[in-house]
Amino acid sequence: GFGIKAEDKVGCVGESSKEMKDCVLEMNSSAKKWDMIRENQLEYIRRTHKRVDLVGVWDDIIETNFKKIMDRRREGDSKKMEHNLLKTQLSVSTKECPEGEKHYSLKYPNVKKAVDAGQFRSYFKHYQQHGQVEGKRYVCYS
Repeated sequence: GFGIKAEDKVGCVGESSKEMKDCVLEMNSSAKKWDMIRENQLEYIRRTHKRVDLVGVWDDIIETNFKKIMDRRREGDSKKMEHNLLKTQLSVSTKECPEGEKHYSLKYPNVKKAVDAGQFRSYFKHYQQHGQVEGKRYVCYS
């Protein structure tokens, strides 16, 4: 599995369907327990995953599938790919954010050189002036 143990208290872990059912019912009937599990989940992820690595993985997933989605939209044949992403309106970032700055600097090293040299005030400024039309992505999470 994922190496999650019951003592991690990050969700329901059980040896039998009855243990799982009992855990789910208990967790969903107590706001205090739900909040504790949620905080434990976030702490578990912070402890076991690097944000930069996760952003990289998701960026690869999005990049791999974005072209497929756009091709299907152009073809107008949604039966080839039934998924809510076909209906999703992808938006562009409208403001600078810390995670966008970090992601952009890691994803586009040539832009990092330009920002470090003072050619752009921020990665977001590059994105606004050049990156957006070049097909680059600037991602904010909130």
